[in-house]
This record gives sequence, C-alpha cells and structure tokens, in this order.
Amino acid sequence: MEKILITESQIRYRLLELSKEIDEFYKGKEITLIGVLNGSIIFLSDLIRNIKTPSHLDCISVSSYRGGKTSGELVFHSHLKLNVEGSHVVLVDDIFDTGKTLNELKNFFTPLSPASLEFCVFLKKDVPRKFDINPRFVGFDIPNHFVYGYGLDIAEKFRNLPYVAYKG
Repeated sequence: MEKILITESQIRYRLLELSKEIDEFYKGKEITLIGVLNGSIIFLSDLIRNIKTPSHLDCISVSSYRGGKTSGELVFHSHLKLNVEGSHVVLVDDIFDTGKTLNELKNFFTPLSPASLEFCVFLKKDVPRKFDINPRFVGFDIPNHFVYGYGLDIAEKFRNLPYVAYKG
C-alpha cells in the first residue's frame, strides 16, 4: 500500500523557502546550477523558477543503479557543457543517503576550479553516512524509506507523481 510521505503542497511551500535560502546565500553573485540526472530534473526545474539570483544551468548524468539495484560504482553518462572555472556551483541532486554520489561529484568538480561548490538535495535520508560530506541546502529530511515520486523512480516509473511516497 502506498503512503504519502511529502504532499504536493508541502513541496511547493518548501521550494519557496529553499529558493530564498539560496538567494540569500548567493546575494550579489551569479550561480551555476548543475542537475544530477535523472532524479533531480523535476526538483531542479521547479527550484530554478523560484530562484531570483542570476543563474546558469547545466546537467550531468551519473548513476550507480543498474536494473533497480546499486552496483556501488558511479558511472558518468554525460559531461558538462559549461565551463565552471571561477563559478559558484550548486550541484542539485534528488536524494542524499550514504554520501557516495556527492563525494564522487565533489572529487570530479574540485579540479575544475569552481569559485565555490555547494550541494542542494531534495531529500536527505536518515541513514549512516559513509563520507564526510553534507549538503548546504536540503529540501526535506526523511526517514530511511525507499521513496518514489517527484522525480524519484522505481525502475523508471512514478517520476511524474506530484508527491513523494513509499510502500508501507
């Protein structure tokens, strides 16, 4: 049975708050938002429409999932189009759990010499972290459930749901 964890109206309200947090943090600067595909695309598109800070947009495709299971190895499927050297970069991802993906993305971006590098995640799962990394901007803290909806999927299904749910 499906249980709704975060409603559509809760998401809309939090997006407004989160965009204000980003605007305040980057006041007077331009930013480059980089979405981690595919899971972040809905969150990123709603977020960028609420951000007032001048911004550039790019995406990168990485994954550790094959056939619904994690391989543990992060594979880069596409690379950046924008040069981020000297830019204030905000990596936007769907979910933060062990920290492996964000840690590997940090290792990828650091040699590209951005002026700053911060992470924005839609969901931060309450699980033990394997890496010393913490996103600056967090949409929601959630319990350790396998969630789907609002960009997150189960075998590429349910991304279109306007809320976040789990099987309970």
